[in-house]
Amino acid sequence: MNITMMSRWNIPCGVSTHAELLGRALVQMGHNLKVLAPVEYEDYQTDKDEPYVLRCYRRPKKKEGFFFNPEPFVEDNCDVFIVQNLEILPMEDLI
Repeated sequence: MNITMMSRWNIPCGVSTHAELLGRALVQMGHNLKVLAPVEYEDYQTDKDEPYVLRCYRRPKKKEGFFFNPEPFVEDNCDVFIVQNLEILPMEDLI
């Protein structure tokens, strides 16, 4: 199954921990996973990103300014789309 997850990833927070546990379990079960994650400060990340992680947006409240690449969303052909922590995501661009 092709699964896309939009979530924070490899950073020290509960949302990221939950997403990583779920996502890695899905990969171990043989599913194809793509994670669409926000750009984070490099020194804030807890680990190197796996090959299936694509950083394609920046949260609106970051001082560097808003960034959103719609291409991974438009070209996505997933069977399941999982969203973690919906309230911090760039909603206007997703709709």
